[in-house]
Amino acid sequence: MLKVNNIEVVYNDVILVLKGISLEVPDGSVVALLGANGAGKTTTLKAISGILDSENGELEDGQIEFMGKPIHRLDPDKIVKIGITMVPEGRRVFEDLNVIENIMIGAHTRPDRRQVKRDIEMIFGYFPVLAGRKNQLAIFLSGGEQQMLVIGRAHDKGGYPGDILIDGIKAVPYDYLVQIFLFQPGPSQDFFHGRDNQFCWFNFL
Repeated sequence: MLKVNNIEVVYNDVILVLKGISLEVPDGSVVALLGANGAGKTTTLKAISGILDSENGELEDGQIEFMGKPIHRLDPDKIVKIGITMVPEGRRVFEDLNVIENIMIGAHTRPDRRQVKRDIEMIFGYFPVLAGRKNQLAIFLSGGEQQMLVIGRAHDKGGYPGDILIDGIKAVPYDYLVQIFLFQPGPSQDFFHGRDNQFCWFNFL
């Protein structure tokens, strides 16, 4: 379960971007965060992921909990290790690496190295087009394929139960996403996505 309680985010010590934002994601629920451009949806994801510092942002008030424990003071790498991964907007692939190498980067924090190969095959099952291009450099993929790749890379982090926060998924056909997050066997998977002016967090058992 994820809880965001009355958070307040300031950029550059003066620009108040978020004030009083709260949300709770119980198991098996769907929660939507709606807002126009500039309303702070992406900032909310960054606050959860612990990456506000990279843009001179700071969580000045409130708290964020995951699985009953506070995470708002953790470094981003610690947040990834407990199971939360953010896929930023813009299809940020490693252009000079091939598909397999990009996916493997997502597994660099995992202690269970023996399971990585199994999970890569699972990702290729979700995105068959990537399997056919596994040795191709990411720079030569289409926009939709690059977006599939960054989602797959986040999925390879392990750490179940896990959360994947995705900022913008317009390039990925929804049938792929339904296959991944609605019919995935095993532990629950949370999925927080953005499309145009809305964000939704799906938690499926």
